[in-house]
Amino acid sequence: MKNRSYIQVSGKQHEKETAVQPDLRAKRRRARALTLGAAAAAGAVGAIPLGINDGFILAPLETTLVTSISKVYDLQKSDDLTKNIIARIIECGAVGIAAKALINRLKLIPGVANLAADVLNAIVAASVVMGIGTASGIIMEKVYLGQIDRENLDWVNRIMEGQLGKAVRTVTRAAAEKNGRIDAGDVLKIFSKKDEDMGSDEKQP
Repeated sequence: MKNRSYIQVSGKQHEKETAVQPDLRAKRRRARALTLGAAAAAGAVGAIPLGINDGFILAPLETTLVTSISKVYDLQKSDDLTKNIIARIIECGAVGIAAKALINRLKLIPGVANLAADVLNAIVAASVVMGIGTASGIIMEKVYLGQIDRENLDWVNRIMEGQLGKAVRTVTRAAAEKNGRIDAGDVLKIFSKKDEDMGSDEKQP
């Protein structure tokens, strides 16, 4: 059987998690605050017609968010594992699949066609950054607790895809309930109320 650096959750690991629960709650709140702040900034960027691709501005914002969340969980950016995980997260977030999926879904909702392009861009930017930040919090917590496979980082991609997918579904559902009358501010309010739903049920593959 191939030897893998995978740390299973044992009795001792459970004791560790129990012992650090107050610390974990504080870290989760901090990571969530960073994510909401970054999403608000992304929404503002998306709402302003700059004449250039928003990605040029959003990419550094996303990188800063992911790096900041890693620091919340006491991870060293100079560590090879942390660097590789951050690179994976950024790569998944930069593909744009989630943004395209959200735009395509939103266009099917009556009323969305009446939204100005800048409003739609703001909604998409805020939503995608929320998904990236939420996934980053889950991933960094697992690294912090040692519940990871160090050799195969495909689990990072799965968490990213799962959380970005949840973000798309959450915003699409909210837009449908409001008959398309939604903006980036509504998106932030929705995600502020979805903390547990967006992150607490994610399991390590």
